[in-house]
Amino acid sequence: MTGIEARTEMANQMQPAYAVYMSYARIDDEIAPGANVPPWVSAIFQRLALRLCHLTGLKTPVFMDRYRIMLEQDWPSEIEKAFNHSRVLLVVLSPSYLASPYCLKELDAFIENRRAGSAQQLFVIEAQGIDRDKLPAILRDIKGYHFWKGNSRLSPEATGFNRLVDQLAMDIRHQIDSQPKTVKTPSTAIKVSDTGIRLVEEKRSRGEYDVFLCHNSLDKEAVKEIAKLLMREGLLPWLDEWELQPGRKWQTILETKIDEIKSAAVIVGKSGLGPWQNMELDSFLRAFVERQCPVIPVILSSCAHLPKLPMFLRGLTWVDFRISTPDPVSQLVWGISGKRPTFGNT
Repeated sequence: MTGIEARTEMANQMQPAYAVYMSYARIDDEIAPGANVPPWVSAIFQRLALRLCHLTGLKTPVFMDRYRIMLEQDWPSEIEKAFNHSRVLLVVLSPSYLASPYCLKELDAFIENRRAGSAQQLFVIEAQGIDRDKLPAILRDIKGYHFWKGNSRLSPEATGFNRLVDQLAMDIRHQIDSQPKTVKTPSTAIKVSDTGIRLVEEKRSRGEYDVFLCHNSLDKEAVKEIAKLLMREGLLPWLDEWELQPGRKWQTILETKIDEIKSAAVIVGKSGLGPWQNMELDSFLRAFVERQCPVIPVILSSCAHLPKLPMFLRGLTWVDFRISTPDPVSQLVWGISGKRPTFGNT
């Protein structure tokens, strides 16, 4: 074994899985139209990971969820493990970050971990200028790395971008070297049940709804439970009670959203199809057929007998909540997202 190999192996044994956990809002990592460079946060991640790999000997020094979690892995548990065993929390601060409930949950978890005795440290990248008086208290006095100039953030192609990332890498390395070689596992953790919130809230901020829940108002409570299950899976449902602002015309909002939503679930309970639901179905037929989006009939567990479905739904594969196999939630998620359930979950 060479000296470099020995150093790398020793580093991986002594250090946790990741030196740095990147906490960011997904909207800040969108690809700009016509851009020939990686998304903004990804560009920082790639450069920082490369520099820290050389500086620390760690094979995977930086955790960024979209690059470090494979499709077959348990996404929530990987997030929790990476967060709680990283030495540094790197916050990519922006208005979108401050508007994301999940990002703020990560920040709150960091605070609780510190109170519990964790040696985890905080670094901040500022994506743009923000009024410091409006920041959470823990961020106000931290000197951030300014990745912005004027009213716009610094492009990965701009002069100084790589220099800033390299300086950040050096500072993180020095911080890691000054910490104990073992890290106390904190009692506070990001709860697995909360991890879907990140995707859902950021989708809501962009108006990206995954499924329109068409239902009879008499079945509202059962439909809300299904909506909550979908949100735990990272899918954002459009449910009238949650999305229709008082004082606004529902017709205008509904017409706009139907054109944007990726799929529809027509939910039928013992109350059958109500007049409100039939009216929605007319819009579905026009909008979803034209866009070739999935329309999924869903039968609630309250149905003693299969109700008479509209003609256009009878030839479609439907999800039946009256049975447990295949798992109806997994089947509905599959219908909405197109992602086939892992074997053993159905």
